[in-house]
This record gives sequence, C-alpha cells and structure tokens, in this order.
Amino acid sequence: MDKVLSIVCAYFPNNERLSSLVRSLLEAGDVIVVNNGGTIQLDVPAGPHHASVIDSGRNLGTLASYNLVIKQKQTYSHFWLWNQDSEISPEDVRAFVTKAEQCFSSDPATVCVTVFDKKNFVSPLNRHLILAKESTSILSRERLQKLLPEWFDEKLFMDYGDWDFSYRLYRAGGQVSQIHGIHIGHQLGEPEKTVFGAMNRSSPMRLHMQGINTAYLLRKHGPFNFPNALLTARLFFVPFKNFLFKDSIKRNRQFLSGVLSGIKGGLSSTYATNLNRGMK
Repeated sequence: MDKVLSIVCAYFPNNERLSSLVRSLLEAGDVIVVNNGGTIQLDVPAGPHHASVIDSGRNLGTLASYNLVIKQKQTYSHFWLWNQDSEISPEDVRAFVTKAEQCFSSDPATVCVTVFDKKNFVSPLNRHLILAKESTSILSRERLQKLLPEWFDEKLFMDYGDWDFSYRLYRAGGQVSQIHGIHIGHQLGEPEKTVFGAMNRSSPMRLHMQGINTAYLLRKHGPFNFPNALLTARLFFVPFKNFLFKDSIKRNRQFLSGVLSGIKGGLSSTYATNLNRGMK
C-alpha cells in the first residue's frame, strides 16, 4: 500500500495508553488523533512517520471524527480506523498491513480489510458478507469513493455505524476481507459481576443512543435485511440483559425511551450535542 493514515478517535483518553497505541501505528504510516475532549499529550519518538492531534472543539463522535479527517487528507491512499481503547503491538501492525496489502492486491472488489472474528458475519447465510468494524478496519480511499459518496452516517453518534456502513457497502457492490493471526485488544463497556460472571455493560446514556439508533436504522433501511433483523432482536435482548445488572429499571427506561425517541425521528447525534451543551 502507498500512504496509510491511521485515525484515532479520542475523548478524555488515558494518555499513556493512547501514546502506546500511536507508537505502534506509526509503524504503518502517519497518525492523526481527533481530540473530542480532554487534554492529549502524546509521548512518541521522532521518525519517518508523523503523529498529530486535531482538536475538534466539541465531541463529534466516532463517525464524524473519521469523516472529518478523511475529507481533509485526500492525499492518503488508505485510512486505518481506531479508537482510544484499542491495543496492538508494532509487530501486529506490520503483519496487519502486509496481509491487508495482499487482500487489496488479490481482489479488486475488496475495499476494506478487517481482523478475524467468528461472530463478524453480516449474514450467517452468506459467509462472504463480513462486518467492517467501526474501529480497526483499513479502507481503500479510491475504491470506496467509487461506491459510496457518503462514508459514515454522522447521524449515528455512537454504535451501529459499522452495521450501517457494511450494509450500504455490500448493496453498492463492495467487499470486505477478513484476516487471521492478528491480536487487537479492546476494552468494551464497563465490566460488572453478574450471576453469569463478569459481563460488560453500556452506560445508561449509551443505551439511550443505542435505542435511538435502532429505530433510526429500521426507518432508514427497513426491517427486511439481516443487520436490521439483528437490531430488532436486540429490542428484546437488551432489556433482558439489563436485568442482570444494577439499576436495571433505569437502564431499561433509558434504552426504551431512546427507541421511542428514534421512532419519533430523534437522532443520537442531536441527543449527544444537546447533552454536551448541558454539561458546559
């Protein structure tokens, strides 16, 4: 691959952990961290590739952060998407890029390469339809721009943006390739002890946005496709799972009120913007 730009979305990050991620990503090319809030201090060595920080001025959310950098940096051939909670070694960075380059070279329909996940299929009926993860996927700028005029839907502030992106990509004729043998760590949610052991849980605020996004994507794409069928199933699964955690009533109220807001036309991006204004 020619020029690779890694984009890291950050919001009040742990600077030590963020610096470790950036140091590894510099093995592949330049890195830009989008600062959506907090103070970022990168501790990275000088070298052939450059790391920089863009202050967005407000919390844009993951998808809008990616779009912001992609629109500004059209000289790069590939964009590698990350968030602040990811971990990868320099060795796995080099291995990922090598394997991704082989995928792009061997299949002209491939526009995105992601890491292996046995649950990462968009449809179990077609194992060639692979979910392009919102974080850790690498994209070909030129190939993707021929298929999708809009990269990521910024109306989805948090969660399910990768489902929307993957569905639109496959409808446009694009292909996602999946590579094996790469380890990427990621801290998902907040662990809490339950009767089934420690499980990750989303915050009530995030649950509310998940509810909004569920209704939004059902309105956008309709119910008759596999990604949205999964979202419909989550309408029943999420409330059940919430009863395993503390404050289950509050959590379910937030999720279901989000679904109702989404049915009425509400957007998680608008909700997040109003929330940020109220915190100032």
